[in-house]
Amino acid sequence: MDFLRALITAPVSIAVLFLLSKFIGNKQMSSLNLFDYINGITIGSIAAEMATAEMSDFWACLAALIVYVIIVMLCSWLSQKSTMLRRFLTGKSIVIFDRGKLYKKNFSVAKIDINEFLTRMREKGYFSGRDKDFSFQKAYCPYDFSALRGCEARVWSFFRKYDKSMDQYMDLIKGDVMKKPMPLYVKPDRLLSVQDVQNGMRDHFEGTDLDMTKDAGAGPYKVPYRWRPMTFEVDGQEYTNERAIATQQTGFVIVPQMRNWLPDAVGGILWFGVDDADMAVFTPIYCSVTASPECYRVGNGDMMNFSWTSAFWIHNWVANMAYGKYNYMIQDIRSVQQELENGYQQTIPAIDKAASELYAKNPAEAVKFLTWFSSTTADQATARWKKLGEYLLVKYMDGNVKKEENGQFKQNGYGLSEYPDFPGYDEDYYRSIVKSAGDKLKVK
Repeated sequence: MDFLRALITAPVSIAVLFLLSKFIGNKQMSSLNLFDYINGITIGSIAAEMATAEMSDFWACLAALIVYVIIVMLCSWLSQKSTMLRRFLTGKSIVIFDRGKLYKKNFSVAKIDINEFLTRMREKGYFSGRDKDFSFQKAYCPYDFSALRGCEARVWSFFRKYDKSMDQYMDLIKGDVMKKPMPLYVKPDRLLSVQDVQNGMRDHFEGTDLDMTKDAGAGPYKVPYRWRPMTFEVDGQEYTNERAIATQQTGFVIVPQMRNWLPDAVGGILWFGVDDADMAVFTPIYCSVTASPECYRVGNGDMMNFSWTSAFWIHNWVANMAYGKYNYMIQDIRSVQQELENGYQQTIPAIDKAASELYAKNPAEAVKFLTWFSSTTADQATARWKKLGEYLLVKYMDGNVKKEENGQFKQNGYGLSEYPDFPGYDEDYYRSIVKSAGDKLKVK
């Protein structure tokens, strides 16, 4: 009789355990911690008891198992809501390796033997050599040509602006995986300003061997952009396009600034721009704002609908004009860009002072004031960029360049512009035309 009962209760207990485990999830198998381990043993013990229990006890075991699973699921849900409870139940992560340094004391805290750890790394082929030479980068993200040229090169170019010793890594970022790896971080050769970081985001490898304005791909107007795909093939050989920091495929770009000597509502500024960082305007958005500027508002235009008050669309409009005549238009764009951003740097100290004084008296009014300033500034910048786009269209219409004087287009006295300049192309481009079509274009 006991044998027959076991034949019935054992499969039932397995089925119940399987179903309840599905409710809990598969974390027990993929990532055990102490809390998970205890749960697994306890639930398994109750299920084993069910398999051999008398029928009268079977239902009690089943009820206990269900209650226990409910408690486990409740603790799991609460731990997702509370960081303190999660740390109490599952523990806190312990750093054992960071930025090339092994934290040997933390190995004992984590109850991990350092020699065993490194032995396992060697067995798996992640590491060979002295313990202190272990590299997580080589173990978990080994270099290849695509990663170096498409990712590390951007980091290198940014670092190089503020640390000239980075030139030693030129062969590495060109794709030689055997060269010495770059450092994770560098110490700048000078104190950096917000505008230094903003301008670093506008890089196209200028002044390096990878300068995107120096090869035929830049065209007659020295455009530092290459349209997708990232690679192309000629006669069976694959080639790459550079992937600069500033790229046309950009939704938004940010430079956060944190100043702990000011009240929290005033101290944080998110310098926010949209589209291509090269031609974006970083407008100051204080961290305490309670409303979005109209130009950044969700719903003001979208990827399929243009809006004349959307910063994203206005900047795309201007940038896409500039892509066709870059080395001319970028000069006009830089002028307005610097006019706006330099103006913000001059205005911010006064805004900080006024907001801090107001915050001491009435925090809610200070937040309201900063929201107004952030929104007004961003919307005004968008309106100014729209005027810039109108100006560029008029100035460079049909490939010509209208003459200017004192910031105004020169007129001929009859309501028309003075005879415009016809800049044509540079000698290098003309030579490429002659090389490809000289015979049919030759004047006879």
